[in-house]
Amino acid sequence: MKKQHGFTLLELMIALLLSAFTLSLVIGIFTSNMQSTRLQMAFSNVQESGRMSMEFINRDLRLTDHWGCLNDPGKLTSRLDKTDSDWHTELDFLASNSKMLDSIDNATGAEKIGPSLATKSPIAGSDVLTIRGSQPTGVMLNQSLTSLSEDLILTGPASKIAKVNQAGQVLLISNCNQGELFSVSKNITTNRLAHRVTSTASTGVNNSNAEFSYLYEAGSSVLLMSSKHYFVAASEALPGVNALWRSDSARNQGKPVEIVPNVDDMQLTFGIDIDGDGKIDRYADKNTIQSNNWDMDNVHSVRVELVIASSVQVQATALTSVTTAQKNYPDDKRLRKIYSAVSRIRNRESRT
Repeated sequence: MKKQHGFTLLELMIALLLSAFTLSLVIGIFTSNMQSTRLQMAFSNVQESGRMSMEFINRDLRLTDHWGCLNDPGKLTSRLDKTDSDWHTELDFLASNSKMLDSIDNATGAEKIGPSLATKSPIAGSDVLTIRGSQPTGVMLNQSLTSLSEDLILTGPASKIAKVNQAGQVLLISNCNQGELFSVSKNITTNRLAHRVTSTASTGVNNSNAEFSYLYEAGSSVLLMSSKHYFVAASEALPGVNALWRSDSARNQGKPVEIVPNVDDMQLTFGIDIDGDGKIDRYADKNTIQSNNWDMDNVHSVRVELVIASSVQVQATALTSVTTAQKNYPDDKRLRKIYSAVSRIRNRESRT
């Protein structure tokens, strides 16, 4: 018989040790690659959410205090009936051309934003941004008025006319020299609307009278008036996280809509002209402006800071502060970054 040869116990132990060492290296490389991939996904997710949030907010901030081609809001009159039971505080601001830009500083969490049947509360400690003004529609009068009370015949993009021509909608008509706020009383046809005293909409505010103060010419602009509120609240689409919400009085009767998930906080400071020379003197939050009796109508820019969280977990250190306020966030291994942007209030700059 031939002599049998094999591995000694020592050789087997060495082989097992080398195999285990090699396997641990492979697992370590795999885990590192997985962690790197998740981190890249988290960065990408945070960047996309930050970009989208800022795009929404900055786009609307550019329309703050917008009155179409009417450069002097002092030439604006209102036909809205303040005694109507459907009158609400948002219309106070629109009708008086005041507080076109406003804020709640460090919300308590008890505030209610939106219509009475569909309110949403911001998270405590975050800020709320309010933007008021008109929205360009591309809709114009198709023919000049021959009577102060006749219906308006509209021309423009069909989708925009459909949005404008809704009973209860608050509109601005302007020919650049003067303008009037009024409520649509009834949708007569696709491109024809009435502006009588009584609105056919269940929640539409009435007009104080049935006549304009001027015979507006063909080509006069018809714009939507709106109040928009941006705030951070608990997400309904993704339970357990927060999101950026927006309420727009010109859409869905102002019902708040969730627009960007994984937004944990919003902080606002305002560039204000204190001495009336048309230049920004300092940035301050709403409480500081209020305590010093400064006027929010003299704000010329807004600095928005958002805390964005990733949708995936990574081995990241929890972010603990935003702006000057110390805030603690849960150590849930989600990446958090601060996104900051400054937007100029262009419509006010053009009037200084």
